[in-house]
Amino acid sequence: MLQVDVEKQLRDFPLQVRFDVAHGEVLALVGENGCGKSTVLHLLAGLLRPDSGRIALDGDILFDSRLGIDLCPESRNIGYVFQNYALFPHLSVHDNVAFGLRARHLPSSDVKSRVRRHLEAAGLWELRLARADRISGGQKQRAALARALAIEPALLLLDEPFSALDASHREEARKNLHCIIDEMDVPAVMVTHDWGDLSRLGDRICLMRQGLIRLTGNREEFSQMLAKADVQPPDV
Repeated sequence: MLQVDVEKQLRDFPLQVRFDVAHGEVLALVGENGCGKSTVLHLLAGLLRPDSGRIALDGDILFDSRLGIDLCPESRNIGYVFQNYALFPHLSVHDNVAFGLRARHLPSSDVKSRVRRHLEAAGLWELRLARADRISGGQKQRAALARALAIEPALLLLDEPFSALDASHREEARKNLHCIIDEMDVPAVMVTHDWGDLSRLGDRICLMRQGLIRLTGNREEFSQMLAKADVQPPDV
C-alpha cells in the first residue's frame, strides 16, 4: 500500500495532500491546470522534496521529514510515465527501455530478457532498433509504458498517459493498461483530464483545487458527489 501525507509550499498556495492507495488500485487526480496534480507525482517520485510529511510504500519509508529520510528517485522503485513520455530521442526504443535497468546495474542477461519481454508485450520488438524520435505518438506511449514496467516497479505513476493518442487508439491503450495493473497488483496514481480515463481506470477519483483534495469518491459516485457539493465537474 502507498501511504501519503505531505505538504509543500508552492508559488501561489500550499499543497497539502493525504491519501492511501491499495495494491491493484488506481487513484485518479483531476482538477484545473495548476492545482498541484503533477506536483504530487513529482513528490512521490522524489523529483521534488516535500517541506514536511511522510511517504511510505509497502512499509518502506520513501520520505519522512521528522526522521530525515528522503530516498533518491533511483531507490524508490517507481515506474513513471510522463505526459510527454520523456524518451531519449537519440536512443533506440530498445535502449530507452533498457535505460532504467542499466542504471540499476542489473546483469546484462537480465536486461536483455526484460527488455525483450516488455517490448514484445507492447508490440514494439520489430521497432527495437528505431530511434525514439522516429516512431509514432502511439508507439512512443507504448515504449514509455514498457520502460516504466521493465523495472518491475512497486508503484506506477501516470501523468496524462494517453493525451498524445488519437481517440481510435485510446480505448485499446486503456484496456491494456488496466490488464497490466491488475496483473502486476501494484498501486497506481494517475493524473488525467480525460473522462474516459476516469470512467475506465479510476477506482477512486480525487478532485484537487489549489493544492487540496476537495472531494474523493469511487467512479460510480463521483458525479453525484460533485452535484451534491454544488461543484462544477473538472474540465475533462
